Amino acid sequence: AISLAMFGFVASGVYVFLRGGALSGRLDASLAFYGSAFAVSVPLSFYTYLYLGLGALTFGWADGGSIWSQTLEYALLAAPFFASGVCISLLLTHGARVANRLYAADLCASAAGAVLVVPALALVGGPKSMLLASALVAAAICPFVPALRRGRFVAPAVAVAAIAVVLIVPAERFNDLRLRKPCPVAPDPAPMMSSRRAPR
Repeated sequence: AISLAMFGFVASGVYVFLRGGALSGRLDASLAFYGSAFAVSVPLSFYTYLYLGLGALTFGWADGGSIWSQTLEYALLAAPFFASGVCISLLLTHGARVANRLYAADLCASAAGAVLVVPALALVGGPKSMLLASALVAAAICPFVPALRRGRFVAPAVAVAAIAVVLIVPAERFNDLRLRKPCPVAPDPAPMMSSRRAPR
């Protein structure tokens, strides 16, 4: 998980370095676009990997344990980190004169997220926490949405839908979903104990 997060952030930094001029020219629109991509990719990558598998998105073409399917899985899981990294890189690049304040705000928000994840997991559980994070991101970028030419409805729709699911759907319903990768079952120790010779 840490390596995928770092890969997504590094890839976003390189992307902004190569296309920084074009993206910074329409900063509000770029933040709205990649923020919306972040909000959408969080539940999309999580639920696809955990419950569905890539076969649901590629119509069976990349379903399996091949190197191509694993590459696509890693790219799917790194997508949220890439989108969020683009937003952070754009803000730090565009606001270089006040980079110390921006970086301080980034660190404070990261610390708050690290603390708030504990009560979030306790209150709504892991799967619903992903929706809650997506809703927070979508709500945060709503002030930038008017700068978009298309897709202005994406962020508000994601925020409303995610909050509605968190409030209405019970957490047990997520446990009823069939996991794509079942947890391994520990071997029964009874046969092993019975096969051992009694101590003299």
